[in-house]
Amino acid sequence: MDTFNFIAGLASIISLILALFVTSKVYSISKTINQINNYQNNERNVTGNAVSQKASGKGHTQVGGDYNAR
Repeated sequence: MDTFNFIAGLASIISLILALFVTSKVYSISKTINQINNYQNNERNVTGNAVSQKASGKGHTQVGGDYNAR
């Protein structure tokens, strides 16, 4: 029984260390993705989810969703 308790405790400690390692990697990836998104939003002058669209001239159709031209 002592051997089983030792093996179970060791497995528990190893799984805790592994979980901390995976959590740090996921946090790092999430931080990198947020930095990329912030950079791209600054480059495109995006504020929130709204994108500024402008066109000059006549006969231009700008659509932000589904559109059926007739």
